Amino acid sequence: MLPVSSAGPRGWPILYRFTQNFSLDYLLYLGYAVWGWRLSLYRMPKRTLWLAPLVYVLVTLAAAFANRWYSLQRSTADGWLFHYFSLPSFLQASAAFCFFLALKEHTFKRPKAIAVLADATLGVYLIHPLLINVFERFGFAPKPAAPVLSLLGFWAALAAVCFALVPVLRRLPLVRRIL
Repeated sequence: MLPVSSAGPRGWPILYRFTQNFSLDYLLYLGYAVWGWRLSLYRMPKRTLWLAPLVYVLVTLAAAFANRWYSLQRSTADGWLFHYFSLPSFLQASAAFCFFLALKEHTFKRPKAIAVLADATLGVYLIHPLLINVFERFGFAPKPAAPVLSLLGFWAALAAVCFALVPVLRRLPLVRRIL
């Protein structure tokens, strides 16, 4: 086997650095993007504006209580219902997609600002797992000492970076065609 320099194999430093922070496991998330696109083909009724958040909250509570029960039965903490590809996560994502699709029919006081944010949401959804990984590698992660505040800070920083990065990434021709 040939030694690999810090610049990466065959002098491709950008590709080498990218593969250090990006795993092919992230490709599975494209299934959610396809599901969101599929849902976008349907017109959401007005009641979706209150029904989708209700479904989201009910699924979240049911998953939390079921996970608590399961963890107590096993006498160990377990997050089996909180995996990204679990049924509760799929239902939560579907409820979120439907809610935002129902908002397309809603009139807003500042439609341009909402349109800019809405235009970036698919990109934010697709890059946030990668940025979580990057944040954690740089030591920026929720701290056990103050879990609620550090989690909210982590989420706010992640959202800000994602929404700032998507318009920049959209200038790349390949990304522009996808998003």
